[in-house]
Amino acid sequence: MNLLKTSLKDLKKAINEASVQACVVGLGYVGLPLSVILGENGFMVTAVDKNQEVIKRCQKGSAHFYEKGLDEKLLKLLQRGMINFSTDVSVGTRHTAVIFVTIGVPLAPDGAIDTTALKEVSTAIGKELTEGKLVIVKSTLPVGGTRRIVKPILEDVSRLAAEQDFGLAFVPERTVEGRAMEELVSLPKIVAGVGKRSKRAAQMIYRFIGGPLVPVSCLEVAEAAKLFDNVYRDVNIALANELAIACERMGVDAIEAIQAANYEYPRTNILTPGVGVGGSCLTKDSYILTQAYTGKDKRHSLILRARQLNDTMPQHFMSLIKDAFFEMNFRACLKLQNVS
Repeated sequence: MNLLKTSLKDLKKAINEASVQACVVGLGYVGLPLSVILGENGFMVTAVDKNQEVIKRCQKGSAHFYEKGLDEKLLKLLQRGMINFSTDVSVGTRHTAVIFVTIGVPLAPDGAIDTTALKEVSTAIGKELTEGKLVIVKSTLPVGGTRRIVKPILEDVSRLAAEQDFGLAFVPERTVEGRAMEELVSLPKIVAGVGKRSKRAAQMIYRFIGGPLVPVSCLEVAEAAKLFDNVYRDVNIALANELAIACERMGVDAIEAIQAANYEYPRTNILTPGVGVGGSCLTKDSYILTQAYTGKDKRHSLILRARQLNDTMPQHFMSLIKDAFFEMNFRACLKLQNVS
């Protein structure tokens, strides 16, 4: 099926006949739930991951992480023959019409963005690209990453042109761990393509997944919006943490002050301070975004200052525990002395 030329009506008919092949590359907290949701909605799914242990577990109907309802749905799809698993990207993408890239793009030890796996996967996909196929990138990338990294590799390896011969879109992952099964079908989907045909094809595919569609003008807008999601939370968490530190020094109960400020007041929604920021995305997306525009001068970046404050919170929290422990022991000793 040529997804750049087909109509929504013909795509719906093919999905109802279970004749549309989809491939998901990367079976983490997004990729595996997405594979299951695609299978539930009529796609014939090939799910790919380089980790053999992950594949073995999935083939038995058991996910390698907890997601409510995931194992049960996975097992049903296996029994119906709607999903299969592989460690080979080329094999997985060979006969598929749409390919989802959901691999992680981590930071290297030196803080730079590590695109090694992304380049390897793009090369493997490029070897099997044919006219009419659609590649949808869901991995979190630096702004310009799809156009600058993925597109040239796909075109060079396949000898085809994006938008003219095959589709290339960016539809970022926005779910949280533990709620992916519900959020993948309900959250708004930001959709961008390398051109109008690619964006249209991606929008058609997502009509069968669920959730409102938010089409944007270009790949870079979608990539930035994804990073904004996590940077927004990171900065707001840092604000709450700095307010808590300020309250410590002023002798004020931070939680009580925050609750009072938030109470039925429509313009204030201060978060609860805590040990820091959890999850793999929140701790790296601020760095991914700021690397694109700060250069060597990072002193004036509010985003980076917020990220660095959140990085220090576990150590600060441990200091508070130690102080509380020593104060408790000191009071206990005083009490013993008074008794004796």
